[in-house]
Amino acid sequence: MKLKKIKFKTNKDKVYIPNKITAELTLEEAIWIGKKAGEQTGQSIGTIYECLIGDVFNTYWEDGIDDAQRELNGN
Repeated sequence: MKLKKIKFKTNKDKVYIPNKITAELTLEEAIWIGKKAGEQTGQSIGTIYECLIGDVFNTYWEDGIDDAQRELNGN
């Protein structure tokens, strides 16, 4: 993973803290995050899962994340 950008906001103590993080993932990292997110619950996790599965894996691989993993592993 490569960190691309951090946007900051001011907290209640007027200190700048990270608010948004932009990162670049390898396919292997995205598969790992997608699979882990699918095992979890919660709104933030669901958003990560829906983005990776819906916008990436189900769009570019016929069998979604499992097909992407098979391709990555050379199967």
